[in-house]
Amino acid sequence: MKYEIDVSGYDLFQEGYTICVASDCGIVKGFKFKDNLIAEIQNKWSKGFYRYRPTKGQRGLLKVRIYCIIIHYLIKELNENKELDLIVCRDFPSHENNIKQNFYHFIEILQGKKIKSLKFEQLPNNSNAHGYAYLMSKDKYNHLGCYVNIKIEDIEPFLKKKIKNVKGTNTES
Repeated sequence: MKYEIDVSGYDLFQEGYTICVASDCGIVKGFKFKDNLIAEIQNKWSKGFYRYRPTKGQRGLLKVRIYCIIIHYLIKELNENKELDLIVCRDFPSHENNIKQNFYHFIEILQGKKIKSLKFEQLPNNSNAHGYAYLMSKDKYNHLGCYVNIKIEDIEPFLKKKIKNVKGTNTES
């Protein structure tokens, strides 16, 4: 099944930024960032709780990782299919390889699904993902029925630093 992925908003760390996944059969799921979630992530990141250092360069990597985590949960909510064709809007230029690696980890390894194709391109204005991402960003009262509830507790395990324990295996800090 084919899925389109798009965002609406200027910056992932701004309230109202939305990420949307739409299937070719018209099913849409999305997530809208709220100020309290953004503040908590930025606060913990600045204190060094996450694997990404609080620098300008690492900020971009952190945003891409969060973007991919959200898409992981949206696809998990949407999809019972085992094979996916993904069309991703070019919202993070120069991060395509990083996104591919994250998708491989989240979708193929964690969800056990196969990404048959992955394309990065500008989505047309009439695409469901493009249209719904915009509508969700303007939906002040969350009346659209396509939102997925994703909490900080769902996101953080994929952001935390890995530390070595006594036996030498990696664990979450």
